Parts: sequence; structure tokens; C-alpha cells
Amino acid sequence: MNLEPLPHGLLLTGGTSRRMGEDKSRSTVGGIPMGARAGRALLQSASPVLAVGPDPGLGLTTVEDGRMGPLAALAAGMRWLADDGFTGPVLLVACDLPFLTPELLNLVAGELSGSQASVPLAGGRLQPLTACYAPGVLPVAEALVAAGRLSMTALLAELRVHRVEEGTWAGAAEPGALADVDTPADLHAANRRVR
Repeated sequence: MNLEPLPHGLLLTGGTSRRMGEDKSRSTVGGIPMGARAGRALLQSASPVLAVGPDPGLGLTTVEDGRMGPLAALAAGMRWLADDGFTGPVLLVACDLPFLTPELLNLVAGELSGSQASVPLAGGRLQPLTACYAPGVLPVAEALVAAGRLSMTALLAELRVHRVEEGTWAGAAEPGALADVDTPADLHAANRRVR
């Protein structure tokens, strides 16, 4: 389902990549940096798209992520959008999801409806780094960051969340589309998958 107008997009490319040992956004899957792979899917589903962290080679406007984790990055990106006059919902995508599809992102955005967040489930777990957030989430996120409560779980606990079940999104992407690549072993498995 397509939204009119498109949601705005935030691609999380910062972070410390401690478990990977190198910049995850530049780690390649199938010869393409993961940040560029995820960013290309997001560019087909959102406008404008910002990189919160370094640009993964897509010519995106960048916002400093503060190196405080994804919740702080979401707040920073949403604040930039709001200050620049963009007031719609926001699709948030982490750079370490190389198998995302625009169809999956469109579906997640289309499920927002009257909720504050539309979050897919994968393996029985909510995936807040591939989710759509209503504009009213910004003050909640900023308050949590100011209080030092920096987890995405803390944010979801404060919101009306619509869970997008696997059976709902399964037709929009292959199984494993929401599997993140956190370690060298994950990266090796992802490259084996594309071969």
C-alpha cells in the first residue's frame, strides 16, 4: 500500500559497530555497501531521506547522530525534519538490513493508521529499527533521551504500537528480510545468501 504523500525517511548509518569491528554501513553484501542497499530501498519509499550519521554514498543530507544509540538518532533526525518543515510520519531504517524491500517498507508505513508506531514482528520480536513513527513521537523520544533512557524498547513502551505480524508482511519480502547483520559471521552468511 502506498501512502500519499510519502513518509519521510531516516537511515541510521552511525553507531559504533562494536560487534562488527568495522563500519557496518560500508560493509559489503553482494559487493554493495549495506548502507547503500538499505538506503536504496528507503529512497523508493520515503521523501526526503536523511542519513543520521555518515552518507553511505547516496548523496543524502546528513544529520549528526550523537553516538548515543538509535533512539537519540531517531530524535535527532525527527528534530531536523520538523525544524525544516517536514511534518509527516517517519520511516526509520537501520543500515545493517541489506535485504529490505521497498514493498516491505511501504507496507509498514501503510499500517501506521491511528497508531503512534507501526512496527513489524520477526521471529516473535518487534523490529523498531524498521518501523514507521508518527510525528507526535518526537517529543516522547526527546524526553526519553533527555532522561537518559536511550533504548528503543523504552520508546515503544510509551507509544500506541501497531504490530505488523509476519503473516502480514511475508508477501512483501523474503523470509529473513528483517535479519540484521551485526557480526562478521552475519556478514559472511549474508554474502552466502546473495550468492
